[in-house]
Formats: sequence, structure tokens, C-alpha cells
Amino acid sequence: QTGKIDFDSMPRLGAVALASPGDEITRYRHLIVDEYQDCSPQQVHLVAALARRIPNLMVFGDRLQVIYGFGGARYTPLAKLLDGAQRLKLSTSYRLTQQTAALAGAIVAPLDGTPIATRRVGRKPRLIVNENSAQQTQTVVRDIRALLDRGVNPSRIAVLARLNAV
Repeated sequence: QTGKIDFDSMPRLGAVALASPGDEITRYRHLIVDEYQDCSPQQVHLVAALARRIPNLMVFGDRLQVIYGFGGARYTPLAKLLDGAQRLKLSTSYRLTQQTAALAGAIVAPLDGTPIATRRVGRKPRLIVNENSAQQTQTVVRDIRALLDRGVNPSRIAVLARLNAV
């Protein structure tokens, strides 16, 4: 034992602390959790335990945007863990443009046919479908080369990928 706490131990230790007597936590009146859909099962149970001690809880999450499934994230509606939990839908996105919202809506339509309302207007995005990861890599390389040929400084280009190997 090194006396250090790793990331995976934090939710477990938090639950242990909540089970201990004392009212240190009751001085807090509000708990807000963003990106709730990416909580691991341990984190979800910690949020539920906190909600039992803190009077006002609000979580924000979209089950269609889970990106950490590979790390154990599984969307769990709080109503399954907390009596009286209410689900409210945000009716308008203030981040997406109408064009991006339309594309996102078309992609998720088989899972959730609810249209995404927004007031912002922007350029129409392109959906590029590749047959496999090799073709996707070639597409990214081609796009980077085009940016460099147009004079874009390489420090202004970022490539985000799910795996370090990519």
C-alpha cells in the first residue's frame, strides 16, 4: 500500500465515507453532475448515495452520447436507483447549429426519433463513411495534407482518436 488513491478507488472510497457517521456532507445543498452518461456503475451508485444526503441533485446526460463504454460507462437512469427521480428533457440545444443537429438527428433516428431543436445556424456538415479503419486513416491523412497544402500551420491541426494506436 503506497497511501495513494487511484481513479478507480475514488467512487468506492466515496461510498465508504458516505456510509460513515457524521454530517460533513449535509452542509452541501446542491449536487450537479455533467456528462452523467459516462459514469461507471460505481460512479452512478456514488451519485445515488450522495443524492440521498444532499437535497438537490441535477444530472445532465444523454444516453446516446456514451463515449466511455470501453471504460465501463453504462447509462443508468437515476429513477432506477432513486425513488421520485424525475426525467426532464432539454428542449433546445444551445451548442449545436441547425445543420449539425439535423445530421445528428438523422444518425440517431433509429434509436431516438426526437428532433433536436436549436436556434443557431451554421455550415452544413459532411458525413464521411469509411468501410474500415484503414480507409478512415487514409481519409484523415488526405484531409491533413489538404490543410497543410492550404498553408494551415501544423500546430493548428488536432486529430482525436479513440485508441492511441490509431
